[in-house]
Amino acid sequence: MDIPKYDGNIHPDEWINDIQKYLKLRYTGDNYLNIAISLVDSNIISLPTKIDSFEELRDVLKEDISFTVFKCTNKRRTKKLFCNTLPKLPNKNDTDCYNYLLEFIKRREKIKSMNDLVKEFAEIIADELNLIRNESIIALKHVATGKYLSSIKNLCYTTGSKLQLAFAGSPEPDLNALWKIEFSGKLPMYNKTFIQLRHIKSGSVLGFYNDYGYNDYCKSPITEHTEVCCNGNENLWKFKHSKLENHQGYLKSNDIINLSITKRYNKVEFLRSHDVQFTIGNDTFQEVVCHSERLGGNDERKKKIKSMNDLVKEFAKIIADESNLIRNNSIVALKHVATGKYLSSIDNLCYTTGSKNQLAFAGSPERDLNALWKITFKEKFPIMYNKTSIKLRHIKSGNVLGLCNFYKDGFFYHKSPITEHTEVVH
Repeated sequence: MDIPKYDGNIHPDEWINDIQKYLKLRYTGDNYLNIAISLVDSNIISLPTKIDSFEELRDVLKEDISFTVFKCTNKRRTKKLFCNTLPKLPNKNDTDCYNYLLEFIKRREKIKSMNDLVKEFAEIIADELNLIRNESIIALKHVATGKYLSSIKNLCYTTGSKLQLAFAGSPEPDLNALWKIEFSGKLPMYNKTFIQLRHIKSGSVLGFYNDYGYNDYCKSPITEHTEVCCNGNENLWKFKHSKLENHQGYLKSNDIINLSITKRYNKVEFLRSHDVQFTIGNDTFQEVVCHSERLGGNDERKKKIKSMNDLVKEFAKIIADESNLIRNNSIVALKHVATGKYLSSIDNLCYTTGSKNQLAFAGSPERDLNALWKITFKEKFPIMYNKTSIKLRHIKSGNVLGLCNFYKDGFFYHKSPITEHTEVVH
């Protein structure tokens, strides 16, 4: 048996274990380390002049670029072997269009040596292995709660569309949490490619149900946001990077994304979940919905809480946020950002043109009584963006801000005194 040399084609742990066993059988004495060092191929790996233990030698071999290449090569072999053991589905677009040259061009400033070149090449190969392709099987994890988007064949909502439900399930992916991603084209690109998510066990596609008879979307069981279901009639999703709005490139495994869908009238809503639960029979499910509210908030806070100090800090922020919420009958002042002046009106001071009703104007850069308004709305909870309709009632006069139209062979709105845009009145 020949003495095994280290040339980067074996894992350092495995080689060191083998060489120690081999040397104990063949040699006497305690100079195993020096013999092992002499067996490292100096044409491939440059060792430091002083290594005092096998652990140091192990660390040096793992830090060398040859180990990065070894890991990358084996990862690719493993993936190829795994893929070859699965039943192949027909895929006319099974073409690798990943542009290696373009990736090298992007990274060229990082390459200062042969080691840098090999390292960047290994990272490009690793990135390519993580690309999501048409008909890839994926699982989608909700970052804040750690639960996976799931569905159960033939288990349906008892409200709304009464179609197969979607929910945030187990913190471990199971068969109910597997989806096939489908799209046209070779590779899915951020901010460009529309995708469909087909549930593996049921074959149903994730989406909404638009009840065209009532000209509206079905509501979720508890929060009454837009219901997310399987087998709905709207199911084209778009994905964006969770942090970088204009991020470009291809979708990869372990990317953190925001999924959105465009409803009627170009209204965009995001796939969301929260701790709210609903019941069907004796079972409870964590609600999955879509809505257009700000992304972040409580989701981001959960990720920040790592200790009791973090909990107290985030709780204080929540209380501060809550105290700043606008409620029904709150007194507000509206400042024009560009000029710094406040929306104002004066009791019984009226336009001399147009409607001749009480005028509205941008007044002082300091708030006064003429710049105070009472905000009113119908909803029970504080104002929600893109959802709540409000009225603004002037405190001093009691009049409500708005427009004034008139009928003359049709309905028309009065014009403002100078620019002849639509006049704003009380």
